[in-house]
Amino acid sequence: MKKLLILLTALSLAETIFAEEAYWTYTEEGKDHNSIGYGYITDGVWKLYAKRNAKNSLDLYVSASGGEFYGDETKVYPVNLTNIYNSDRSEKYTATKFGKFSYRYKDSLLYNYKERLSEFIAPDCVSLEGGSNNGYNFAGCTSLTNVVLNAGLAEFPAAAFSGCSNLAELSPRTFTSCQKLYGTAFSGCGKLVGKLEFPVCVSVVNDVFSSCLLIEEVSIPSATSIGTAAFKNCASLSKVVVSQNLTQIGSSAFYGCTNLEPDFLQSILIKPIQHVGSTDVTKKGSEFYGCTSLKTLVWNLPNLATNIVTSSCFSGCSDLASVVFKTDVEEIRTDAFYNIGPGAEVRLPAAVPRVYGARAFARDNVPFPKLYLKDNVEDWLAAISASHHVLLKEDFNNNNWSNRVEVSCAHDDRFWSDMASSMALDTDMCESVYEGDGNKRHVVKVTVKDKRVIAFVLYHAGNNHKQSYCWILKEPGTGFRIMIR
Repeated sequence: MKKLLILLTALSLAETIFAEEAYWTYTEEGKDHNSIGYGYITDGVWKLYAKRNAKNSLDLYVSASGGEFYGDETKVYPVNLTNIYNSDRSEKYTATKFGKFSYRYKDSLLYNYKERLSEFIAPDCVSLEGGSNNGYNFAGCTSLTNVVLNAGLAEFPAAAFSGCSNLAELSPRTFTSCQKLYGTAFSGCGKLVGKLEFPVCVSVVNDVFSSCLLIEEVSIPSATSIGTAAFKNCASLSKVVVSQNLTQIGSSAFYGCTNLEPDFLQSILIKPIQHVGSTDVTKKGSEFYGCTSLKTLVWNLPNLATNIVTSSCFSGCSDLASVVFKTDVEEIRTDAFYNIGPGAEVRLPAAVPRVYGARAFARDNVPFPKLYLKDNVEDWLAAISASHHVLLKEDFNNNNWSNRVEVSCAHDDRFWSDMASSMALDTDMCESVYEGDGNKRHVVKVTVKDKRVIAFVLYHAGNNHKQSYCWILKEPGTGFRIMIR
């Protein structure tokens, strides 16, 4: 009995060793004109094209697009390129480059089997074929749950893991040599949790982490640019470590990042930023749309090349309670600060921008934002009146007031009764006297509580759109008086 037990233990140990030593075999079929050998590797399930990186090299370039799949098609097989030997195991090879793992072409390996690959385990593989225009290594592999790569990968190609909606395990989490993250590399990896680090990455291209719902932190301390929609809808993202020399934040870069640390948001807006949004100024912004964790904002960006607050830049930042402009801007575009925090206080710059867009600081619901003007009051009111209905303080109780403003999307008559009824909604700012009952109840007098108020503003974009409002107030001067007796 004792000997049998020992025998069973030995067998179990042998099986364990054999399992760990599972290997691919490399078979050379010929040589090219430079006498570099080529052939294939197989583990009995996958058969992949392989070529030596140089004459007599033990490093293999491996490609899936020229290979074939065979075996039991009812199973999902992992790809493990850790150990590759020749048939008699006298030499060990390494897959230094695993390229063209793509289903874009109908003759490629994964075109018909992309939904069956559950794991990709290749810790010796130091390069995924791709680049800016040739990626798609594992895009759409919806059954892929586990990926093991080499920390020394030089880059992640375009759409490398795009749409891998069940990818939950990625190892390592620090890629020490990755210099560039190409577009949509991890887009749609909705189950990827935790932190990723790319210490030498200098560029984060468009949509690279978009819709990575569970990613919590990304460290890219060398990156000087963040591309369009790079972190769009990363709802769990709390922090991104970026370079002190960050110069560009692309359109929709942090769109829908509801959990970002407020300190992080403010920190990147005092760096030497040259572009917020696309360098094409005609394109939409939405850089920080829906970043609900943002509570205060100081706009202090003297190096902006375009010098604009883009459309919808901070729209939907529903907790944003304070905005202070330390530097002037040339344009504040449509919806730039639309539906920010209730009763938010905004200190506008002294210089009037050449464009003041519709609903730039408006809010649908009470309490409405309060915009403070220190200088150029008449010029500011004129700029706002171009697209908004502006009721000045002297007309707050002028029943005969009426105004017709031709805004970009509607020709709309506004009368005192409309404006007064809208003002009365904000009970924090004014008290109102009503007459009548039920449907006939209407405002007959409005008393504004804050003596600094100089105007009430309404934006109306047609019968099918909500009305939006804000207050204009005069900022007290900060000068001092010398009294001589």
